[in-house]
Amino acid sequence: MKKNEEVETTKTKAGGIKWGLLIVLVVVLAFGAGAAGTIISGKYFNSQDAKPKAEKVQTGAAISKRQRLVNVKKFIVNLATDDAADPQYLRLKVSLLVADDDQAKALKKDMPLVRDSMIRVLKPKRAADLLKNNQSIDEVKEQVKEAINKNYGSSIVQEVYVTDFVIQ
Repeated sequence: MKKNEEVETTKTKAGGIKWGLLIVLVVVLAFGAGAAGTIISGKYFNSQDAKPKAEKVQTGAAISKRQRLVNVKKFIVNLATDDAADPQYLRLKVSLLVADDDQAKALKKDMPLVRDSMIRVLKPKRAADLLKNNQSIDEVKEQVKEAINKNYGSSIVQEVYVTDFVIQ
C-alpha cells in the first residue's frame, strides 16, 4: 500500500510543478504583451499628436546650423537709485547670437569689451524702468546689442537672449 501512496504523491508533486510553471509562463507572457502593446501604441498612435506640438514650438525665431550662441557669465550690476542707503542690484546672464564659429571665437576673446558694454547700458537703469512692462526687457536687449556692436566696430551680435534676470 505504501507503494501506491508514493506513486500518487509523486504524481501530485509533478502535476503541481507543471501548473506552477504554466502560471509563471502565463504571467511573464502577459507582462511581455503589455509592454509590447505600450511601445507599439506609443510609437504609432502618439506620433501624430506630437508633430503639431513640435511645429508650434518651432514657430519662434530659428537659429541656423552655422549660427552660434556665446554665453556671457552671470554678473551683477548696481542699478541707479534715489536712495544711496537702499541700493538695488541686477543679476544678469545672457547669450549672444553670432553668425558663425569664427565670430564666436572672436567674441569670446573680447569678452571684457562685451561685459563693459553691458554694464554701461545697465548701470544708469532703475529697477522700475526694467520692470514697468514686457517691452522694457526687449528695449534693454536691443540697447545691449547696439552697444556691443558699436564698441566692437562691426555688427557681430545678431541677437541677445536673456537667460537669467533677477533684481534685488
